[in-house]
Amino acid sequence: MTIPRPLRVLLVTSASIAAGLVLVILVALYLLLQPDRFTELLKEQANNAGLRLTLSSPASPTLFPRPALQLEGITLVANSASPNAMPILLAANGELVLPWRTLLGRQVMISRMQINSPRVDLDALQAWLMNMPPQAVPEEIPRIATGVRIRNGSIVQNNSELLSNVSLDTGRLSPGQAFWVNLSAKETDGTPLQWQLSTIPRIADGALQFGAI
Repeated sequence: MTIPRPLRVLLVTSASIAAGLVLVILVALYLLLQPDRFTELLKEQANNAGLRLTLSSPASPTLFPRPALQLEGITLVANSASPNAMPILLAANGELVLPWRTLLGRQVMISRMQINSPRVDLDALQAWLMNMPPQAVPEEIPRIATGVRIRNGSIVQNNSELLSNVSLDTGRLSPGQAFWVNLSAKETDGTPLQWQLSTIPRIADGALQFGAI
């Protein structure tokens, strides 16, 4: 079947326009999300907490169904740990979900952090906590706009698994607002565990207190 020349021209023109639009969208996506900016923000925040964050590959941006950055090969190690020390956290991949207003403004914001298949080493975590310098108690609850979601995680100690199939969801933290946590997991014998908390945290008399639990 021979395609008439006007139709061929129309198809080639349409394909060229579509390819050009895809290229423009990809370039705009990279410029708007600026994955390097968010990656450096995460590494800076981790460093401020005495941790070193590494990724197996640069973060990759996506725009639909929502703006997000895909993270691959997440490793979190204490800055003071020896080169052969076990990481506090190893995760296959993760995602940073961003509000649309972040793309149009200069302020860097993350609305949700999701981590898939993380492995948390309890010994390394406890060692990091023990080596943290004393922290001054803030006057009020800090604002943390990022909710956390963990799926298919595990917790190990002495190279033995304590909990498997760990799922965690948290809300955002803000003074005077309810903060919630949903946690579920399985013990080594398959016993299911579930813990749910909803409370309004506050700081009073130099101590963290929980109200309306």
